[in-house]
Amino acid sequence: MTHVLLVSKEKIGLEPMAIELLKDNKNVIHQLDSGQQALALVGQEKIDVVVVAEELSDSDGLSFVKDLTKKYPLINCAMISSLPHDEFHEETEGLGVFMQLPRNPGAKETEQMMGLLESINVLMTM
Repeated sequence: MTHVLLVSKEKIGLEPMAIELLKDNKNVIHQLDSGQQALALVGQEKIDVVVVAEELSDSDGLSFVKDLTKKYPLINCAMISSLPHDEFHEETEGLGVFMQLPRNPGAKETEQMMGLLESINVLMTM
């Protein structure tokens, strides 16, 4: 089972991704709108990947990712961002974000993310 945590102020923006993830019955989806709730969940349950939107109900996505990686440095994290790729890389360097996603990620982006996650998991078991 792959546990995916979607964190966004607006759940509707991640709905296409959630629908795509649920097509594989090996995925378990958790959806929260608050960074504080997300940190609590990561502390209580095994979460394989966290997808973070630009805006959360209690903070911005980048601030949340900084808090998340301080507490859980090995967590897999993808982030939705409208920044150009180079700016995104500069903003998130050192935070362990493995993928930048566009706003409203769909089937293609979900498939890419899950493929990258699988590659990371293979490398981690070597």
